[in-house]
Amino acid sequence: MRRSYRPSPVVWAAGLTMIGLLVILAVLQYRWLGELSSAEKLHMRDRMQSSATRFAREFDRELTRAKSVLRSHRQRPIQTADPDYDLTTMET
Repeated sequence: MRRSYRPSPVVWAAGLTMIGLLVILAVLQYRWLGELSSAEKLHMRDRMQSSATRFAREFDRELTRAKSVLRSHRQRPIQTADPDYDLTTMET
């Protein structure tokens, strides 16, 4: 004869408690991941903003430098290989 095993109420209570704790931990983990995702999104946006600002500053510096170089070249007369070539007849 086989005797069937019946868990005691203490075992049932422990099992249900563990399942309840597992559900609570799953909910907490879901919330923490949401908060972590939001914080990471803000961090990436801040990094993107600072990179864009740095790029704009460097781009502006290069344009200013190119403008000053072009302006200094414009003030000097243009030299051609043929000294008899008339630059005033060039079409713009």
